[in-house]
Amino acid sequence: MARKSAVTAVEAQWGDGNIVEKKGSKRLYFDFYHLGQRVEISSGLKNTPENLRKARYWLDRQMDRMRDGSFRFGQAFPNASPEKLELFAKLEGTTITAKPQHVLFEKYLGAWYKTAWAEYQEPKKTDYKCSIDSQILPFFKGKTFFEINKAAARLFVKQLCHVRGTKKGQPLSRRRVDNICNPLRAIWRDACDEHRWDLPDPFEKIHEAFPAKNNGGEFEIIQDSEIDLIRNDRDPLRFGEFQLILENLDPWYQPVAELMMLTGMIASEVAGLTRLHVKDGYLLVRRSVSRGIEKIGNKTAFRRRDIRITHAIQERLDVLHKRTTGGRRLATSKTGKFLTAGGFYKAWVRAEQLSEVRHRVPYCLRHTFAAWSLIIDMEPLRLYQLMGHASKQMVYEVYGNYVQKLEEDREEILAFFGEDFMGR
Repeated sequence: MARKSAVTAVEAQWGDGNIVEKKGSKRLYFDFYHLGQRVEISSGLKNTPENLRKARYWLDRQMDRMRDGSFRFGQAFPNASPEKLELFAKLEGTTITAKPQHVLFEKYLGAWYKTAWAEYQEPKKTDYKCSIDSQILPFFKGKTFFEINKAAARLFVKQLCHVRGTKKGQPLSRRRVDNICNPLRAIWRDACDEHRWDLPDPFEKIHEAFPAKNNGGEFEIIQDSEIDLIRNDRDPLRFGEFQLILENLDPWYQPVAELMMLTGMIASEVAGLTRLHVKDGYLLVRRSVSRGIEKIGNKTAFRRRDIRITHAIQERLDVLHKRTTGGRRLATSKTGKFLTAGGFYKAWVRAEQLSEVRHRVPYCLRHTFAAWSLIIDMEPLRLYQLMGHASKQMVYEVYGNYVQKLEEDREEILAFFGEDFMGR
């Protein structure tokens, strides 16, 4: 079919147009003017007499809508380029209301980062982006929102696992899976609200697909008719185990480990300490450093706490002060940058291996602090305040597991903490 000449802008004010064939293509194209803008766009139909009649009839109906003012470019051509959709939405004074089957997850995500995500506060902002970049985007890239249904959401949850480190390929904990799903839910809700979609919630009862609740440990079969013990990688340390690890720990990290043991702080909180946080005999826990990013504020309001500086704590602070003279931070990496949980973890694991002590994650120091405090009869009310928890019940539920023969270490624990630890 020979291509007809295009009509002028003046003649086309009411949407007059043609059905044409472009050179090198076997498809029919619409060629018309709308609001002074020329539009050449594929009909998706092959060039046959029957399809020509269909295309002409369809275009005539759109012309009628242009005349009565009801035509909306985005509704007629939802697969048009984003630039075209945005242009005509602006000219028509409307918003782009694309259908879910036409909106790719990763394209919407780019806009979401500039709007909704930009309004979040730390640490949520960083946590959300890490979950999106490492787990969510790799799975949903290439999918439209129409494809994100209950089946897809459950499949996503089922395939979640560690993507790096020594646990690569292993399933995630139930809590971690829930945390990863939070930004995905937020993106879904924002997209539905922005485009006014009325879609079934793909996350309804999604918790049924989460990993089962458990104690997260490994089983060790005890010989000589002893009972099976559930070993958890956060179990409190015996005093002797801690001393062995300290002896084999990189000297740079020794005062850090001891400070964590003396205060119940975790590595990210120690990394957030500056000289300004040592004031009037107290250590002010106000910040943390996670994944190399400083976060102002704590995990919860209760984790914001003031820890009285004992003689033992002061000794470790003196070591940190001395080696970071002139610096703002108290605890850093060997290169002077942020102390990272990953760097501390590597040194910790190496020390465990040299000590031939069963593996636990460094977070066990927080559990050990609680267990040791209870074994020397610290009041639970004071302990949960030092730990930064909302209630003393939390202390018992999380840290109250019995550690076999820990009472035998009582005197050594008291000597390590010092008499002023108990307020004497």
